[in-house]
Amino acid sequence: MMRLALSKGRLLEPSVAYLRRLGLQVPPEIVEERQLIGVLPGAPVEVVLLKPADVPVCVALGAADLGIAGYDQVLESGQRVLILKDFGFGRAQFVVAVPQESPVQRLEDLAGGRIATKYPNVARSRIRVPDVRFVPMQGSVEIACSLGLADAIFDLRQTGRTLQAHRLRVVAVLGETTARLIVSRHRFKMEADKVHRWLRLFQTPSDEEVAVGRPASSE
Repeated sequence: MMRLALSKGRLLEPSVAYLRRLGLQVPPEIVEERQLIGVLPGAPVEVVLLKPADVPVCVALGAADLGIAGYDQVLESGQRVLILKDFGFGRAQFVVAVPQESPVQRLEDLAGGRIATKYPNVARSRIRVPDVRFVPMQGSVEIACSLGLADAIFDLRQTGRTLQAHRLRVVAVLGETTARLIVSRHRFKMEADKVHRWLRLFQTPSDEEVAVGRPASSE
């Protein structure tokens, strides 16, 4: 039995759709998040629903064999996991945005300023601006500037509608995230044959060849 960790929220629906294309039946209780753990009918797969930030942690510590997690969460967690597959769905961009009326026109203009974000670790690695301070937030990052907490935000942009609704404009795009299939480095090292067998469960006829065992920080 293989235990697969799925992310709640925006990645759950496309993850379930992908599993169904593979011929795996996902119970409606799981899809509707009324049941957080269950075995897929007719398959040696148990799924668990977790908060997105918890998926890399559970995979790295061996509580789940594999996980479907956003690359944003993999990077932010800093956990020792490897990427087995890039699913391509759940695509969003890491962006720095400022209020429409802000004089800031480029990233360098934020020197000495404050940037609010749910991804402080990713932000520190990608924003190299002198004396900038990062304000960690758990949510509602879009209103940080209007509250006077920050001069800019570092967040994900999927459609751009949320930024527009809060009168924010993008001054820098610093990469992107998609859903990834992950495994712990330890499990891949000790049980590579088993991991490759599991990986074949996630291959569809239209899939391109994937780079197996790529470090999470290689992009």
